[in-house]
Amino acid sequence: MATKIKELFIKCDCHTEILNIERDDDVGMYYFCIYEVDKNKMDWKQRFRYCWKVLTSGKAFNDQMVLSEQSMNELAEFNKQTNKLLD
Repeated sequence: MATKIKELFIKCDCHTEILNIERDDDVGMYYFCIYEVDKNKMDWKQRFRYCWKVLTSGKAFNDQMVLSEQSMNELAEFNKQTNKLLD
């Protein structure tokens, strides 16, 4: 079966990062990546370091978390419970 990946991008309210969430149905995992988007505030040395990181590691994100279906369900339940407290 072909890999079916679902993807969601959520921009941070501070407008400097984007949270990317991907769901890979073949392995039943969720991948969370945080991307920086505001490069205008970086000087050329910082930009070079960022480019070098991408070139040498192949990763454009700051960090990544991988959650199983069970962990994702726990996160969803936590979100439901905290939203109930706010209502």
